[in-house]
Amino acid sequence: MLIKRLHDYFGFNRQQRNGLIVLCSLSVLLFGVRLLYPLFLPDPQIQEVMLPFEPVDRELKDGTLPVSKMYVGTPIDPNTAPIEAFEERGLNPRSARALIRFRDKGFVFRKAEDLKKIYGVSAEEYQRLSPLLRFPASSKNKKALQFAAVKQIKKLEVNSADSIAWCELPGIGPSFAKRILKYRNLLGGFARLDQLKEVYGLDEERFQKIQPFLLINTDSIRKIDVNTAEFKTMVRHPYIGYELTKEICNKRRKQPFTAQNLCELGFSEANCVRLQAYLTFGP
Repeated sequence: MLIKRLHDYFGFNRQQRNGLIVLCSLSVLLFGVRLLYPLFLPDPQIQEVMLPFEPVDRELKDGTLPVSKMYVGTPIDPNTAPIEAFEERGLNPRSARALIRFRDKGFVFRKAEDLKKIYGVSAEEYQRLSPLLRFPASSKNKKALQFAAVKQIKKLEVNSADSIAWCELPGIGPSFAKRILKYRNLLGGFARLDQLKEVYGLDEERFQKIQPFLLINTDSIRKIDVNTAEFKTMVRHPYIGYELTKEICNKRRKQPFTAQNLCELGFSEANCVRLQAYLTFGP
């Protein structure tokens, strides 16, 4: 009985056996074709082509530049030269930024060996750049050197200057420049120079260093129409915020705002005064 059940379960009928034989035959035939087909193909014609080598002018993974790079060979003063000048003479961008930050903190380069104090400067870069460094005769006097550097700084218009122009000011690096531009965009432009002290981290000491080089043009200030502006436009302004924006939107449905009745909402007197430069009162 057990043998019969096993035979019924695992056994094949005549039709199934024939199908299995055909399937196995096709498999053997296809396998044979796969093995024999390459023997009937003609030999491939391989040609060798010699291409001229052209070095690629780009940075390597470690931030250094390839030897084939053509560098500027004119001398520079490391205490006053912009970041682009160092990169043009073979210093990798990462080390050039570190050098500018080092210099912004008050360090004065007095000799070529001081370049080795910059993190990331390789021996090859030092050998290439050190002969191009020039130090004024007054470099022994730190105050005189800083005064000479200050005289070369151009005036900067705070509402139109880009980040590169901001980085040329004493004590302002890429990070501060980015913060200043971000806050300027939120405000819609600076109405007074002392608003720069509202930028995170820009204290009174740093402001006094850059103030002599600043100009301001208020014609480009972006203003908000209190009676028509969208909620999301007003709420982003640093001087208004969520609660006052909500109150403005609720009350302007009943009566349009003017410069007088707006200040009755809950603005402090100082905040109301500084906000006037950013508002208009349309119908």
